[in-house]
Amino acid sequence: MHNTIKILSTKKLTKSQLKLFGVIEIVSLDFINIKYADEVVIADPNISRAIFTSKNAVKSCLTSNRINLNNIDKVYCVGDKTEQLLLDNNISVNLKSTSSAELAEQILKLDNKQAITYFCGNLTREELPEIITSNKISLEIVQVYETTLKPKQIIDYYNGILFFSPSAVASFIKFNSAVDSVAFCIGNSTAIEANKYFENVVVSKVPLIENVINLAVQYFYYE
Repeated sequence: MHNTIKILSTKKLTKSQLKLFGVIEIVSLDFINIKYADEVVIADPNISRAIFTSKNAVKSCLTSNRINLNNIDKVYCVGDKTEQLLLDNNISVNLKSTSSAELAEQILKLDNKQAITYFCGNLTREELPEIITSNKISLEIVQVYETTLKPKQIIDYYNGILFFSPSAVASFIKFNSAVDSVAFCIGNSTAIEANKYFENVVVSKVPLIENVINLAVQYFYYE
């Protein structure tokens, strides 16, 4: 590993996460901002099936007086952290996947045409809704949080840049160029966005922040 390896995280990391970098110089900054909805309106409060593709959607619902997640019959989610947050709040998870598109395909295999409520943010990708609705399943999309970009110009050069959402990629590229930095992405959706600007994109097989960090560390230690 070179002595001058520097990595930028586009998300503020915890102290325990920062320790995973060892001797690598790391800077972590938030390139997006999350705001939970003050009011959530649901067409049908009797939810039989619900989808959560992020922890932020779960957190927002947990703080809303209008949503009782314990009354939902079937809960489907994306990611280990999303599942764990649901389980920590005594909410059973019936299906879990590593991407929204994959989750949609799994739902179709259930041969269940009951309506689904999709709790998401304002910048949610279209793959899941398109797959679900094109198969004649009613889908109510409920926005429960808002993502806004927090772009900032970066003066220093970084060998690697960590991205944890497509929005973070869009925010970073607003004031910066990809140069020859390696983009380390938490999942396929993020990687699709990063591939528009970066020549070298590496995707974590498991969508966890710690896995992305370990991926970057191993990349530069053993390159």
